Amino acid sequence: MDSNGFIEKEADYFNTYPVYYMNYIERSDYELVNVREIDDEHKKIVEQINELYGYVGSSKKETIKFLFKQLLGTINCHFMTEEKFMTENNFLQYYTHKMEHSSYFRKLKNFNDDLCDEKIKLNMVLMKSLKSWFINHLKYNDLKLGKYLNSVNIH
Repeated sequence: MDSNGFIEKEADYFNTYPVYYMNYIERSDYELVNVREIDDEHKKIVEQINELYGYVGSSKKETIKFLFKQLLGTINCHFMTEEKFMTENNFLQYYTHKMEHSSYFRKLKNFNDDLCDEKIKLNMVLMKSLKSWFINHLKYNDLKLGKYLNSVNIH
């Protein structure tokens, strides 16, 4: 960048910033489960997926590995949060919900291992998997959990 903060060469721009600038996942109010801790974690997951999306097609392997590992940690913490709420409040669908968490986390861990071993690159197939799983899990599982938790006065 020059002294005025402008990018001197086009190459500097593409080496510094993500490739995409639009959000890959948009959140709206209907996706809220109305449990603040869970909603905050969902927001963070969406932000991290959107940031990762910005690097599809990028050659910044170390940044991609870091971001994916960060997302993996956030999702793991989020699953633990939900599972804590479910067990502490006797949520009847705990086991099926937990099985889904375990299954998807294994899949994400395998993606992470393959990214780190450079067997795969960050691509739209992986991004579509993240997006569709997140939206479907939210719509078909987490909203039910939120409704249940709200019914036992947890917000």
